[in-house]
This record gives sequence, C-alpha cells and structure tokens, in this order.
Amino acid sequence: MSANRSTKQNLSFFINNYPEPFSSINYSNFSQYDLLGSAAFFDFNNDYFIDFVIVQTDTGGVNLILYENDGKGEFVKKRSIPLPGENISRNPHNLKPVDFDGDGLIDLCVSFYYGQLSKPGYEIILMNTILNGFGTIDTSFVELTGGWNTQSLFADFNGDDLKDWIIANKWKTNKVVIQNKEGYNDESHKRITNLKSTETIGICATDFNNDGNLDILTLSDQYFLTLFQNDGKGFFTDVTSQVGLDKITSGDSIITYASIALADYNNDGFVDIFIADKSQKKERNYLLLNIGGNYFIDRTEEMQIQTPVLHYAIACDIDNDGDIDILSFGSNEYALWINNLNDYNYIKIKPRGVISNTDGWGAKVWIYEAGYLNNNSYLKGYHQIGAEAFGNAQNGEYIAHFGIDANKRYDVKIKFYGGKEVVLKNLEAGQTYYVDELSGIYAFLYRFPGLTLRVLQIREIQYYLITTLLTFIILILGVRWGLKKYHWDIKLSLGFVSASISIYWLLLLLTQSSESAFQKYYLPMLIAAAGILIPNIVFLWITRNQSKGRSKESISDDLFFELIQFSHGAWALSNLNSLQLLFENIKGNINNSKYIEALNERNSTFNEMVLPKLNSIINLSESIGINAELIQSLKISIKKISSFKIYECENESSELARAIITIKDSLSAIKKTIYIYYSCNPVDVIKTTCDALKNLFDENKITLSRSNFLEVTKGVLIKNYELADIIDNCLQNSVKALASTEGKEVSIKVYSLAPKIYLDIADNGSGIEENEKEKIFESGYSKGKSTGHGLYSAREVLKKYGGRIFVKSSSKKEGTVFTIELNEGILK
Repeated sequence: MSANRSTKQNLSFFINNYPEPFSSINYSNFSQYDLLGSAAFFDFNNDYFIDFVIVQTDTGGVNLILYENDGKGEFVKKRSIPLPGENISRNPHNLKPVDFDGDGLIDLCVSFYYGQLSKPGYEIILMNTILNGFGTIDTSFVELTGGWNTQSLFADFNGDDLKDWIIANKWKTNKVVIQNKEGYNDESHKRITNLKSTETIGICATDFNNDGNLDILTLSDQYFLTLFQNDGKGFFTDVTSQVGLDKITSGDSIITYASIALADYNNDGFVDIFIADKSQKKERNYLLLNIGGNYFIDRTEEMQIQTPVLHYAIACDIDNDGDIDILSFGSNEYALWINNLNDYNYIKIKPRGVISNTDGWGAKVWIYEAGYLNNNSYLKGYHQIGAEAFGNAQNGEYIAHFGIDANKRYDVKIKFYGGKEVVLKNLEAGQTYYVDELSGIYAFLYRFPGLTLRVLQIREIQYYLITTLLTFIILILGVRWGLKKYHWDIKLSLGFVSASISIYWLLLLLTQSSESAFQKYYLPMLIAAAGILIPNIVFLWITRNQSKGRSKESISDDLFFELIQFSHGAWALSNLNSLQLLFENIKGNINNSKYIEALNERNSTFNEMVLPKLNSIINLSESIGINAELIQSLKISIKKISSFKIYECENESSELARAIITIKDSLSAIKKTIYIYYSCNPVDVIKTTCDALKNLFDENKITLSRSNFLEVTKGVLIKNYELADIIDNCLQNSVKALASTEGKEVSIKVYSLAPKIYLDIADNGSGIEENEKEKIFESGYSKGKSTGHGLYSAREVLKKYGGRIFVKSSSKKEGTVFTIELNEGILK
C-alpha cells in the first residue's frame, strides 16, 4: 500500500499475488478527499492485521482518517480525527507509529512543520486506548519539541530499555530527547558532539557496525548524508567521513524529495543504504554497500538501478525468498527491483506481541553464532523493529532481516517492548521465524478481557449477540431433531448448520447498513432458522415417500472432483484472470483491434470450456443445498459474462470486471464449504496411525519418531481414513524392510513447501533397487507375500486429491524415504 505523491495524489492498494503480478484495488471512497503526503501503516486495534492512517483535507480542514483492515483485504473507514485548534489549516509533515505509553497499543506521533502564524511546529501524540481508541490528544510536549520538525524517530539508544526520541529539524538543530524515569529531557548538545543545524529532511537508525548499538543516519540539504555512531551509552560521534559517506552528494543544494531504505541487500551481515534523490537539477538513486561495518562503496551503476528516481523507497522481501527487494514510488509511478541473490544466507525474525503491541514495534532482536548467546564478539546483527523507518509516507515490514552465513547455525534473542525475552537456539539459515511473545492459553487469557470489553460496549454488537445466540439455539434444536428423527450423520448435520450459519452471516453483512431493525437483526435469524427447518421438512417428506434418489454424499463427491479439476486446471483460472484484466483496461482500447481480438478469444474459451464446468458446479451445488444466494449470485455473474456485447463493453467494463471477481469469490466460497469434508489434520492422523501400530513396532524393536515442521496447524486435502490407510501401508512396508536390520528406525516428518504439504516416511532398512522404484507402484507387483496392491492403491487415492506418492531416496546404506505430497485442505 502506498500514499503516492503527484499533482493528483491518491492512495493505491496492491495485493501481492507472487509469482503472479500484483493486482490493484481502487477505493472510490478515497476520491472525495485531497490526500496529502503523510501516511502510517500499523495495527492500531491489535487484531494482527495492518491498518493505516492518512492525512486528508476537506472543507472542514485537516483530519487524520483511520482505516481498519477487516482481515479480508478490505479497509473500512473507522473514524475521522480533526487536528487541534491552531493547526486546522496546517498539514502534518509526518506520522510515526509508537507505543508511547507502553500499554500494548500503538499510538501516533504527529509532526508539525508549521505552528501558529507560520512559526515553528511541534509534536503531538494521539493516544490509543482500548476504551476510546485515538480519542485523546496529548499536547504536553509542544514546548519541548518545538521546531521546524520533519520527522520523529523512537528507539532505545542508551540501552536502558526506555524509548528515546530523535526529532529531525529543517531549520534548527536536530533534537535528541532522552527518556528517564522522571520523563523526557532535551540532551541534544550533550549527546551529539559539535551538533550543527543541517536542514534535515529525514532520519533513521540501525546498527551499521554490528556492535549492538543503534547508530543514526540523517539526510539533509547541507551535508546530504551524516552518520552518527553510537558508543553504546547514547552518545554519538559523526563518522561520516571515516566511512566514506561524505563522498556521496546530492544533485542539488536544496533537496526536493529524497528517501532512504535501509537493509542488508547482499546478505553479508551488514546494513546497506539505498537512497532515492529526486533533486530538481540532477536526480538519481544510490546503492551504498556496507563493507564490514567499516566503510561504504557506491554500487549503483553496477546494479543498474540509477533510474527511475521516485519520491519514496521501501526495502522489503517482495518475493519472500530472503533477499531484500526495493520498491520505489511517486507521481503515480512505481519501480520494483527484485533481488535475485537466492543464496539462503538469511534469517528473518517476525516478533508478534501479545502483552506488547502486535506489530512487534520496539522489539529488540540480536543474532549470534550458535553457542555464543550474549557474547558480543559473536554478534552478527542487531535490529530494533521500527527504528529503520524513514520519511513520511512509507513503512517497511515490521520484521528483522539478517544476512548470515548459510553454513552456520545461530542463536537469536528477542526482547519485546513489554520486556519479555524469548530465545531461539540453533536456528538454520534460509528461514523466517515467527516469534510470539506469549503462546497458547497464556496468550488467549491475556487478550480475552480487552477484546471482550472492546466488543461488548457496542450496542449494535449487543443486539447481534442476542440474535446470534437465539439463532444457534434454533440450529441446535433443529439438528438434534434431525439426528433423532431422521438419523442424520455428523457430516450432514454440519453441512446444514454450516449452510445456515453462512446464510446468517451473509445476511448480516448485506443488511448491516439497513435502517430497519427487522431487516438488520431479525431477518437473518429467521432465514437461518428456515435453513434448518426446511431440511427437516424435506427429510420428513423423503421419509414418508421413501425416496431412493441419489445420495448427497455421491453428489458431494462429484462436486468435489469438479472443484479439484477447476482449481488445478490452470487454464480455467487463467481465463478468468485474463478476462478480468481485459475488462478493467477496455477503456481507451475499444478501437484497438489486437485488444478486441484477445478479448474475443478469451470470451470464446470461457463459453466453450469454462462455462460448462461452471454450470456443472452450479448444478451439483444446488443438488446438495449450497447457499442459494451464493449460487444465484454466481449465476447472474456468469450470465453477464457469457452474454456481453463488445459494443457495450466499454460502458459496462467495471460491472464485467466485478462479475469475474464474484465468480472467483463464489467458487472460493463453494470450495471452502466442500473441502472441509475432504480434509484432515495430518498430524492427528499420523499420531492415531502410529498409536495403532505401537505393539507391532515394539514387537519388532523398532524406534519410531515423529516430527512436525508446520509453523501453524494446517489441513491436507484427503479424508482422514484414506490418509491413515496410506500411512499404515507405508509403515507396514517399513517393518518388512527392517526385518534383517540392526538398530531399526522409522521416522515420519511433516513439513510445508508452499503450496504443498509433505509427509516423509523414512526407514533405515534394506532399501529399494533403482529399477523397482516405479514398479512397486504397479498393481499386483510384489516380491513377497503381499498382494501388491497397497502402494498402487495409495497412488490412485492420492491422484483423486491432486497429490502423489513417490520414492524420494533409497539405498542400502541410507534406507528408504517415501514422500507423500498433498494439497492444503481446510480444517473445520
């Protein structure tokens, strides 16, 4: 997401579909405001989704507009906050997220460049509280922070675990405000030797020389780059010339726009510098590589990233390969440089707060060679989350990235802003580690009171809770009646309940803006009740008429396999995506013959190949009672696409593009409903199967081990009993292969390599001959007394679910590893 600066400033939101291109989402409700250059991106409601705040102007003056992430990629305007009194006509120069009061909620520091009557500005703090959100504005620091302020930066510079406050100033000296137990003190001249007025436009902090202390880098008109080295106690020395940064100069004496993006771009363990200098006389980019923490060298031309030069730059891992990429933007233009090192010389740490803020802001992260924790001689990097952010319209990831040696292992210490320390030992390179401040029941208990209080005080929520409770009571009674009278099984019962609940929530969403209390609260409840009442009536009719029609399970199977074919047939989804892109860009291309030819070709493919599949999915969905409104919406969208006319296309392009989106969303909803019944938890299945075979392994003196490398609980797309049969067969084969082996060992490993989930079943048995690695999967093939159908059956079952089984490796010395490859499923 970016707040993009141009003559007509706007807000752009792009979804990363890697390896597919980014998809752009435009929000029409932003166009009613004049968007200014300042923005901040952070989780202000502690729901683990990034929200954002922007500065906008309207006829009433300057406001901060808060947009809340609903967790589905949509942003809802939460509230508008008028800026106080004298600054009603002055725009904030910078917004900086900070947990100012340490309560676990991110507050917002607002930097004013101008004050009253064009005098120097100051800093105010918007305090975020659980009861009142950003309802309190703290102006008590106006006098302390007065100046032509361009940016604030918060971090612990003197190692006392209290946040200090650096303020970049345009016409006066920068300020170093140190926090102690009594409050904040301006110690600028004490902390920085020979402090000068440098006309600073921005500031950032990181540990450039891996000594465990945050150094300060400023960007200014007078000196361009200035690096202040921290002695560990919060006292700074200008080392710009010593590290060669004095040789880097701007193209103009007055910097119009410039931006810094700090990161270890070459994964050598030291933080490098990227600068976008959009000077009026000579604009260019700089990539300055940090050589061992001793000096910097300019590698811009070698990396061929001198241009384009745009207003802002962000360092982030766009393709999630561990190498830091660069995104630059401005004037409604974007430039993305992908880093293709791909050497796995990295470790990424993502702190997730529970007591402290969920973004992990302010968390300190140290990385050491394994076995040398807290030994600074082996310190390989240090970050404080949020300290590296530069400028006024950009936020990088709230994540600590370290370039390291892929051949070594490392210990990591994370100290959350709330004070809790977490240590990870013997970490492998090439991984991203998500570190929770608290986990399990402790995290839940800590979050629950605040979340409950925040929700229950809303009157609308109270009404919704009552109607929801009544709805669930009705559903429970309806299901109990069906179980008792018509002998429903669990799957069928869950299907009816899921459908009713889906309808209920869908209606809640559709009626949330209704002014009628009946429509808003009672209609969804009545419809959901009908969703369980109607099946009871239908089963009553079926029971009385003893219908022998086709079973729902059989229809569900057909629907499931239709969805599998559609999802794994890349041509189908590719056709929908192509049509959507063509519809979105038809304006201005209606007279382009090649464009229209491409559109006709995609439409022909849709009608001839995709449409029959969609109709089959619709018919099967209707047969088993999938959400009727969902199916109707899907039908309407399909009809719109299949019947559009080229000459009408330009005027209806937005509706046609939305119809494609509706088709994809509807298929996703159907798939989610169906996949639940064809998914299982692989870890649970492995445990159950191993428990069942425990006696067999004990009798044969076999050591069995299980390893789960899934970061979060994930389901796999296969029924539990089918997966259990496959695992059982593999384990039985391992027992036979170990018959003449000493020190018998069998291991099962579960891990994920997106988008697949893998099960490795390994033994140290006699191995499999090279020419038999495929023969063993043939029907009837066996060298022993078995039927020879086990592995053949396993492969056929997995094919149904888009999975497979194969011999990963086998030798007489190393034994055999069977790999089961599965698609990710959906757990209940």
